[in-house]
Amino acid sequence: MKKLALLLLAALSFTSAYAQLTRYNVTLIDSLTYSTGLNDVWGYADTSGNEFALVGTQIGFSIVDVTDPANIFERANIPGPFTIWRDIKTWNNHAYVVHDGVGSGSQSLMIVDLNNISNVTLSDPNFNNDAVTIYTLGDSLTNAHNIFIDENGVAYLFGHNLGNRGAIMLDLTQNPKAPVYLGTFDTFYLHDGMARGDTLWGAAVYNGFFAAIDVSNKANPVVMATKATPNFFTHNCWISDNGQTLFTTDEKADAFVASYDVSDLSNISELDRIQASTDTNALPHNAHVLGDFVVSSYYSEGLQIVDATRPHNMIEVAQFQTQDAWGAYPYLPSGNILVTDIPGTLYVLSSTYPKACYLEGNVIDSITNNVISNATIELLTTSNTAQSNALGDYATALLTGGTYTVVVTKAGYQPDTSSVVLNNGVLTILNVKLAAEGVSVNEFEELAVSTTIYPNPSSTSFTIDYEFNNHVNNNTSVIVTDITGRKVFETSIFNSKGKINFGEGFTNGVYLLRIADGTKTSTPIKIIKAN
Repeated sequence: MKKLALLLLAALSFTSAYAQLTRYNVTLIDSLTYSTGLNDVWGYADTSGNEFALVGTQIGFSIVDVTDPANIFERANIPGPFTIWRDIKTWNNHAYVVHDGVGSGSQSLMIVDLNNISNVTLSDPNFNNDAVTIYTLGDSLTNAHNIFIDENGVAYLFGHNLGNRGAIMLDLTQNPKAPVYLGTFDTFYLHDGMARGDTLWGAAVYNGFFAAIDVSNKANPVVMATKATPNFFTHNCWISDNGQTLFTTDEKADAFVASYDVSDLSNISELDRIQASTDTNALPHNAHVLGDFVVSSYYSEGLQIVDATRPHNMIEVAQFQTQDAWGAYPYLPSGNILVTDIPGTLYVLSSTYPKACYLEGNVIDSITNNVISNATIELLTTSNTAQSNALGDYATALLTGGTYTVVVTKAGYQPDTSSVVLNNGVLTILNVKLAAEGVSVNEFEELAVSTTIYPNPSSTSFTIDYEFNNHVNNNTSVIVTDITGRKVFETSIFNSKGKINFGEGFTNGVYLLRIADGTKTSTPIKIIKAN
């Protein structure tokens, strides 16, 4: 759904050329302006805790010391062929730099030794020669659009000059300065991507989809699944820490950062999509996952931080507007964020990464108990609205906690008004029973049931003891969902008192359990599966 964050906090004021731009829940620590345009950025921290920004410029590669984030300075600058596309990743104290300056092969894959970078100065005459190695794959590689290095030290070069320009795979573990060729995915062009384990997630920008590719055999990669993205111009993708959710960007105006359930590759489903709050016509560029958050760079809109704790219910919780942001790197040990913009400025930022308030529930007919789709859920005094889906479920979120009035409407039904208290980082369930016009009905009530769940957390299975205070109808069931809202267990119950065992096949994680009888539901209980 398309949602705008509740921006109740005033935008921060800055004495700069961009003072009029929106910035909230992000603090500018320092910046460095270049005499040339910039492209992507990555980060590096040495064993002593010193931190560096690795910056792609249009005329080379720059290394900036950001250890003291309030006083950043450039330590090295390696000239290179002119390009508006330069990308950087790191492995084993080395930076790997690619560029997409077509026809310029002098720095095909540039490998820069960072082991001594804390002692390097711009006036050092030897660093650019001693620290730099060029890899050309037997003189055949001249350029690549992007690079990713996985946890196993395998580098993936995307959008290169060979074949269909898919992904060249290189082993960096044997010698970081001398990559070993492993294989190539060449079925179609990949603009960008990332890998975890034996799965490569590729952004096929010109095909308009992302691809899940089995790379367990690097010499024979196999496409396992593809999925079109909302604007059919898939620029980048990034997998969640638990491997269950993929996030993508489409590099078009009025496009989205989108989330997908990829736990079952035979049944990939879109969960949610979100745009920048300041301008829905903005163009998203790159998104990266940091725990429960998605950190994205937008052309014109700058940095966006989205709370994706519940991937089907994403909300923007922080933003820093710049001119044409290219990259955003959120993985420094300090927690500081590096952002580059195309005109030529590197920013060092910080954020508290605030959690949102989540409001979710179900809408049903008060007489038939049938689900009601396309009902409108409106939070008065805010800009937030949501629609119930085909199952009657809805989800929305706010940045600021408090007491809110919720109005639910649907043509042919009487409006329902409720008051809810929302708290940051907390899921609030509001189920609504709408009465058809002319029908009188009591308000939706919470299901009266006592429950005990044990053990919780559990490494094997759970047991629930339940007891109702009144009659149980034939629609009563125990329902367990994961944190994305996906149902993982359901069983009917017919007695007013009993015991149920469940959860034997659950993967480690957090789940919500509730008991529902079609017209009423219990308060959700959090359960944890852990070794």
